[in-house]
Amino acid sequence: LTRTLNFERKSTKCGVLWNSENVVPDRRHSEEKAGAVYYFVRQRAVIMDEEDITPDATADTNQISLRSKLYMRISDNLSKSQVKDLRALLVRDGHIGLARVEKARPLEIFNMLEDEDKIGEGRLALLIEVLKCLQKTKLAMEAEEVQRKEASVSTEKRKRSSAEPVDSTPCGKHFKPSFTRHGITSDRGHEFTSSTNSNDRSPEERNAACLQTESWHASPNDEDEIKDFPDIPFHGRQDDLSIIRQNFKDGRRIGLISGMPGVGKSRLAKEAAHQFVMERQQNVCLTRLDVKDFKTTDLILNTVFESLSVEPFTGPIPTPEYLVKALKKISQIKDFHLFVFDNADTILENDNLRTELLDVICRTVQATSQVFFLITSCRKFRLAKEQLIFFDIHLPPLHHSEATDLLMAIAPDVPPNHAAEIADLCGRLPLALVIAGNELRSGEGEGYTPEELIELLSSVMESPLSDEGYSKSEQVDSVLSSAVQKLTDVLKEHYAELNFIPGSFNTKAATAVTGKESTAVAKADALRPLRQRSLLEFDDSQERWAIHPLLQNLVQTSLSSHMDVGVTRRRYCIFFADALKEIGEAMAKDASRTMQNLTDEFPNIQKMMLEATNCADEDSYRAFIGAVSEGETVMNQYIPCTSIIPFYQACLSSATVQGTPEEQGKLLTVLGRAKGNHLGQYAEAFNNYMQAKALLEPLGMSTTLARLYSNIGYVYHTRG
Repeated sequence: LTRTLNFERKSTKCGVLWNSENVVPDRRHSEEKAGAVYYFVRQRAVIMDEEDITPDATADTNQISLRSKLYMRISDNLSKSQVKDLRALLVRDGHIGLARVEKARPLEIFNMLEDEDKIGEGRLALLIEVLKCLQKTKLAMEAEEVQRKEASVSTEKRKRSSAEPVDSTPCGKHFKPSFTRHGITSDRGHEFTSSTNSNDRSPEERNAACLQTESWHASPNDEDEIKDFPDIPFHGRQDDLSIIRQNFKDGRRIGLISGMPGVGKSRLAKEAAHQFVMERQQNVCLTRLDVKDFKTTDLILNTVFESLSVEPFTGPIPTPEYLVKALKKISQIKDFHLFVFDNADTILENDNLRTELLDVICRTVQATSQVFFLITSCRKFRLAKEQLIFFDIHLPPLHHSEATDLLMAIAPDVPPNHAAEIADLCGRLPLALVIAGNELRSGEGEGYTPEELIELLSSVMESPLSDEGYSKSEQVDSVLSSAVQKLTDVLKEHYAELNFIPGSFNTKAATAVTGKESTAVAKADALRPLRQRSLLEFDDSQERWAIHPLLQNLVQTSLSSHMDVGVTRRRYCIFFADALKEIGEAMAKDASRTMQNLTDEFPNIQKMMLEATNCADEDSYRAFIGAVSEGETVMNQYIPCTSIIPFYQACLSSATVQGTPEEQGKLLTVLGRAKGNHLGQYAEAFNNYMQAKALLEPLGMSTTLARLYSNIGYVYHTRG
């Protein structure tokens, strides 16, 4: 009864009236849309009926569900103070009212969240995020596992309930179209139109046409129905996992995973981190940082210190006095902490940065046995004097049998002899194998047959290449390029737009950069189909997407012409300027969590500041002014002056056209402060201050003017 009432309520919101016999489209909808919504609701009704009558569903009523067991485990493992924190988190973010949870127990709170449709079957993102905030990492990972299992079961139920004729499309290849003015467009970019006018057909004919096009329609607000594709199950590398586990057990707490691009370093680190968390009974805090292209260490180290409940330091590196106090506090921690520094090549290639980072993490692990580090990089390094705490693993390509098994796990219909040959032609590199496997299992006319892929890769091997590493690189490039070039024009455009983001990104960023009206549409039209082809990576623990560096280079050179650079740049700059503003506002409230967000968004914010010189429209300017107002402290502390000063100058140029005198004065003030503090250019800074003074004094007293006087006084004090 509850499911029926909830379904009736949701269906009415979609613009339809539902009863047990049929579905009647609301007259406010056009007949063409009504036919599609009719089919969507009928599909959901069939699913409900099947859940009520299938033997599996009947059997399940006699058992406690995985979700209920999870709720019980969480309830049993929360202390009184953590329960209070749970209530405070949910109330503060507006998920539930204070009066309802003031005296509620965890189980009651979870039931309330389900009643409010905040969480449910296959939808535990809010619960996972709360557990991470409470530093219940192991419970969060258990919740992620339950979510994956429930999502998988839900997907299978939808497939069994579909009224479509059975086809031969492999599992996971059904797409959800979005309706356009001219027809139904799937997220592969194909357009389905009828030869007859929709207005000339009866409702029954239109509904039948919907049945023939796709399995069901996802509306812009139907985000919960669009599931993120999980990782392909981990294959091989069991010896390497055992080495990592044994070294950690033996007291070596700094590990390096090195190897050529595409060999699987990040995936091995992720799997090792998962095992690390699951094997320990105490609370474990897992922090993963993608440090690709980082050219400073202060943000990385401060994120580590914040996670260890140590106040962050100021300046480019921690002072000796600060380290003494910090390490004394770190020595008292009781929980386990694992930090994964992924893609650390840029830092390790710079002698100064490498020394700064390794010196601090070595001293950290010497101060406590509870902290561990795992670093991935193409570049090797050694800690000759620290062999008691350091170990390294260099990854070769997969063994022949492991590579073949991985390929056949993705494309099980490929004959074993062809799979073995393709695995060798892919250099036995996981990245190439995964993408090749997805191309092999694509639908008719979209992917390769095994024979076609063998012919393609063999043609690369015919070129006379003496260096084996270069040969493998060519093989990988060939596989990646073929997968990218087979995308539809729509997906090529979206892929190029997403590639404009240099670092990892969340779904909201993808929605903004691709210009979609909602996160659900962005997932359906761009993220889902690209992820399905393994052209996007997804970190479910942080809910962030990323493009592999090898693919980033390929997309940059081959697909840039498929997007409107000006439009994409503007969307990008506005979104990440707002992100910087939010980070600046949040830093004072929750430094630990905000520091992690800043680290995640650091390369994206830095690029936004550099691209600002090409965004002179009013919307971009307003976003930039907000970022300057709230994010100045963050920028001055963590972002290099080579990015800050051009950004302030670009904002000032726009302010002379679109800004107020107060905004111009403020920008001149922050520009002068950056020149003085970062570059020591006090004469230029003083000139900027005088220009700001002339603009601000006629407006009367303000905090901006007071700060300006303070800056002028500092110049007089230091320079005379």
